[in-house]
Amino acid sequence: MQNPSYSWLTIHLAHFPKPLSSTDISFAGPPMAKAWRCGPDSPIGKDGFRTEISNIWAALGFYDDENTALQGLKHAANKLDFSNKSTENWHGLLAVVAHRGGVDFSTKQEPHPNLEALDTDPDGVMAVLTSAGYQGFDETDFDRAREFVRKVEDVRAFYKSLGANVVRQIFNPIGTPDGASFTVWRNSPDMLAAAYKDGTHRSMIDQHKAQPMFDRSSFTRFRLLQSIGTWEGIDPLEAAKMPPPNN
Repeated sequence: MQNPSYSWLTIHLAHFPKPLSSTDISFAGPPMAKAWRCGPDSPIGKDGFRTEISNIWAALGFYDDENTALQGLKHAANKLDFSNKSTENWHGLLAVVAHRGGVDFSTKQEPHPNLEALDTDPDGVMAVLTSAGYQGFDETDFDRAREFVRKVEDVRAFYKSLGANVVRQIFNPIGTPDGASFTVWRNSPDMLAAAYKDGTHRSMIDQHKAQPMFDRSSFTRFRLLQSIGTWEGIDPLEAAKMPPPNN
């Protein structure tokens, strides 16, 4: 039986008053969501892995159609503990326009929610979800996994230095094999240049080709169509429509 596929998602970011551990808490999603994946954007611990404890969390909602996704977006912004217990939160409506690679967001209770591009690109602000994971993760993977975690933070710092980048968060959905990053961009050409031309991300790709740091990866490109709330004091959707600050 084939896993369900979705072309409409929602992204949710929340900043809490204090760090929360993924072993102590989880946040329920909107009742109309077909799938919900939520986890912390946590720092690297002394062991070289993410601590899974953070005051910043992210979540993805998966929906059958645009109208239901919009309902879920509004519900998440107004009625979930994810939002109501946070000091700042932001929510975005996403339409899948491209998906490549291998990813596993399955849990013990639910199958992986496949991603499928729409037949027609609705146009709009570009957002990107990337993922990476391992096949049968064990001690033999520890060193390369630690290296990958370090490189991901280098890429985050690189993206932050770019005027074209508006949002950059990393999160490990609770109970899923793969971790993810989410970014929002002012335009597609600058996003492609940041990812594939000279720079920190390109260097990481080249290093991975020479000595693999993970077993599978994927990227998904979205159009960010609606936005509720703020992140780091701005509305990312509106900010992405404006020229970079140094222009």
